[in-house]
Amino acid sequence: MILALAIFHTGEAIDCYQCNSYTDAGCAHPFDPEAAEQFLKPCLPEEDGKDYYCRKIRQKIRGDVQIIRSCGQEVYVNLAGEKKDSYTTVSQEYNTAVTTCKVDKCNSSTNIKISTMSVMMAVVVAKIFK
Repeated sequence: MILALAIFHTGEAIDCYQCNSYTDAGCAHPFDPEAAEQFLKPCLPEEDGKDYYCRKIRQKIRGDVQIIRSCGQEVYVNLAGEKKDSYTTVSQEYNTAVTTCKVDKCNSSTNIKISTMSVMMAVVVAKIFK
């Protein structure tokens, strides 16, 4: 019995805000964590054992901005094989900025900052491939 308990990982869940501004305006930017406790939920089921993180996604699709706050378990890896905490995608009709973090309640807009350099690089890439 003790050996079985030692084999299985029983990590604690990380609490992240989980909502979508498309279906709930309270999830949009600016986001007030005090008023948004209704969106706070654990990411990690006790028996799962996977490493989760919080994320905030800002999508702009044909001029319509949507904020998605959620949990994730896969970290973005770029072409050089480097793990990244944030990244952007840019196309003519669809732009996305994703930022991740690994502490409780960290995916509120006040705690996550998008790198200016990342945004500038995304704009340059969009101009090149346009």
